[in-house]
Amino acid sequence: MALQDKNIMPPPWLAFPEIERYSIGWRMGYGEDYIDRFGHWLDTLIPGERAEYRALFPEPVSWKGWWDDEDSSEVLVHGDFLVEAWQPEGRPKYTRQWLQQEFAAGRKRELCLFWGHQLSEDGQLTKSCLSQWWMEDFYTMADSYLCMEQYMMAGKASA
Repeated sequence: MALQDKNIMPPPWLAFPEIERYSIGWRMGYGEDYIDRFGHWLDTLIPGERAEYRALFPEPVSWKGWWDDEDSSEVLVHGDFLVEAWQPEGRPKYTRQWLQQEFAAGRKRELCLFWGHQLSEDGQLTKSCLSQWWMEDFYTMADSYLCMEQYMMAGKASA
């Protein structure tokens, strides 16, 4: 483990999850200060340490390409929700034709119902975490929310 004796700085998306990747928050104030210090720290790592660090802290989908200083990821954007929608060779990952072929071939897609927001009896995480009411803090640029339902209601109220 090459990083064992290093004081590790968390990557920007973990240090300040409230600042989105392309936010001006990285170019002023505490975000700018952190990204500058982080860049200097990252430059102190030798290639093996840098590779280990990248493996420990993979980019979230909304930061895809950041490690390689590129912005070539193609994602489907719906509000604040991002989904990788393209295969590596440039073809769409999901199409209406693909779904029709799957249906015609008799392959059924599993339905995922968004309800039952409770932990399972054995404490394991299940699909119930996809419920609108699953209690998990998350942040936007200006606000924090307890669950997706709260975020959705706040969005409706501001419209």
